[in-house]
Amino acid sequence: MIFDQAGRFDERWLAPRATRWLTWALALVLIASAVTGIFLRLNDFHLHHVEGAKVLAGRTPGDGASGGIPAMYLMGRTMFNAALALVPHRLARAMSWVAAVVALAVSLQIWGRVFAVDPLRLRALAVLAIWWVLPFLHRDMDDCGLQVFTLALFSAGAGALVDRRPAAAGVWMALAASYKTTPLLVLPFLLYKRLWREAGVMIAVLVLVNVVLPVPFLGWKRTVEAHQAWVAIAMKSNASDDPSSNGLDAPRQQNLALKIALVRLWQTFPPEHPLFLAKPGQKDWDQQLLAPVSEIERHWAFFQFFDFDPATVNLLLASVLVTLGLGFAWVFRRPGRFTSRFDLARELAVVAMLSAVLSPICWRQHLVLMLPLVMVVLWDGFRAPMKRWEQVILVGVWCCIWLPQRELLGRNLSVVIDSYKLPTIACLALMFLALRRGASPTGESTPSAREAPEPAMKTTHGE
Repeated sequence: MIFDQAGRFDERWLAPRATRWLTWALALVLIASAVTGIFLRLNDFHLHHVEGAKVLAGRTPGDGASGGIPAMYLMGRTMFNAALALVPHRLARAMSWVAAVVALAVSLQIWGRVFAVDPLRLRALAVLAIWWVLPFLHRDMDDCGLQVFTLALFSAGAGALVDRRPAAAGVWMALAASYKTTPLLVLPFLLYKRLWREAGVMIAVLVLVNVVLPVPFLGWKRTVEAHQAWVAIAMKSNASDDPSSNGLDAPRQQNLALKIALVRLWQTFPPEHPLFLAKPGQKDWDQQLLAPVSEIERHWAFFQFFDFDPATVNLLLASVLVTLGLGFAWVFRRPGRFTSRFDLARELAVVAMLSAVLSPICWRQHLVLMLPLVMVVLWDGFRAPMKRWEQVILVGVWCCIWLPQRELLGRNLSVVIDSYKLPTIACLALMFLALRRGASPTGESTPSAREAPEPAMKTTHGE
């Protein structure tokens, strides 16, 4: 049912009838999401709206003490928050939610084009991809699509980069990094790919948006102080001797960052630690003790593995990150001007995913950035046969995304399952599949005979 006899995804998944049913079901989910996200929730959107109101009142981002504004983002995001606060909270939520739906549709259109998806199949593939990541997307739409905006800005930059429009690529990528910070990872990617013009434009726009534009509103001194506070928080997030610390928030099992996933594997936590999950009733939802430490027992489904000391864990983390960096450097070694459109788009989808999981904090809604990677892996599966082990990995990815739901497991057990970082494992598996099939000798890195031929690559601009 999932795969045909040749090993491709069954074409019935792209049939008009299946697409129609999936689209109507998705519409119902979005309607419910609109009601809850706009009228019933507060969550992170409310925090951004409040911080924007503080900026309009003349306050400057800093260490966040005494009810101030924590400098967790570049000044570009601070100005965006101030724009949100120009209208009442619920109206801002409604406007943001509608804009996020439009941004999602535009993002899917861009990735469909850069992946050379048959236009007649694009809608069906887009709907399938949305259903794959729906647990993350639904959580983000509760926040009125704040992470979808990151995806849209990154997607616009990726489309411009693949189309060999260096100025537009640099502008959009700079806006994405100004909005969310983690897409700054694109800058070393551009430099490594020797795309000098794109990198130069990105740097110039980053300076313009985050240094020059805030000055007329905040003044030079307060703008500098805000950047100093941001640098201090960024340094703090990586300077702790405790590998489980992120410097920004208390350790939580719901954090799906790659670093925390590795720490969860290598470090054993004592009962009083926030990452130790006790029996129901022995800790509150913030993992604060409700009973004496001597009485704390682990949850029946919570298992710990290795017990390395913090110094060893930090050394192992550094080794893994360096190894990953060298691995991606090898895969991305071809200069940008000599990389085909399809391969460059595939690499950018991986960079989008990395910008989420390499962040010190990665919540479920941040994994909306998985969408381009899901699209390319699914499209690979329709275009060319998948080996049995690849099919098993892909089904496992779906299980990692969909099965650990609170509605199925209950709140207590779902937090325990979150501790095993299944979505993080799914991200790594998707990156492996995308890069492995893109480099395989069976022709997956170029459009198949069933697709429109790829236009000739422009090579008129410099590296």
